[in-house]
Amino acid sequence: KPSFANMGKIFLIQSGFSFLAQFPIAVLIKILNINTPATTAEDILAQPLFYGFLLLVFAPVMEEILFRKIFFDRLMVLGTKPAILLSALFFALPHIISQGPAQFFYTFVLGLSFGFVAARTKKIWPCMILHSLSNLYCGILTAVWPMDKPVFLLAYAAIYVFAVPITAIVLLVTNRRKLGLSTR
Repeated sequence: KPSFANMGKIFLIQSGFSFLAQFPIAVLIKILNINTPATTAEDILAQPLFYGFLLLVFAPVMEEILFRKIFFDRLMVLGTKPAILLSALFFALPHIISQGPAQFFYTFVLGLSFGFVAARTKKIWPCMILHSLSNLYCGILTAVWPMDKPVFLLAYAAIYVFAVPITAIVLLVTNRRKLGLSTR
């Protein structure tokens, strides 16, 4: 059920695993000094109302209608697992162009999560909420997070690199039966 507690668990799981999926690629891109397209903190701060609306309302609603309602519903003829997988792939592909290759892996994991939620609830509004929260968490907050002082950098690492991914793993393991992922 799309309760507050369940949505919170799904949000933490998708946030932790999406970060883990994109982190090695992001590090490689940084090491190789490859320029990738991205929305910067300067972009967001220069037009906060535009980016707030775009990332928190417009993109979650329109992308979920397209990828979870239109594509996912039509892909269900292939079965639930292929529909989730293919809709996640279709969701991730445009993000390569707009945000670079690391974002592909990040949004692919999000797409898997949103597809799972759409399949379980038969609704897209929970996906829209999770999508909006993801854009807030890893789009807006990471773009405007102050990185100029070591204490802020350590807090960022503690949250994004350690706390949320570890929480995601623990939640996934402890909720695997409830989520229908148990092998028994």
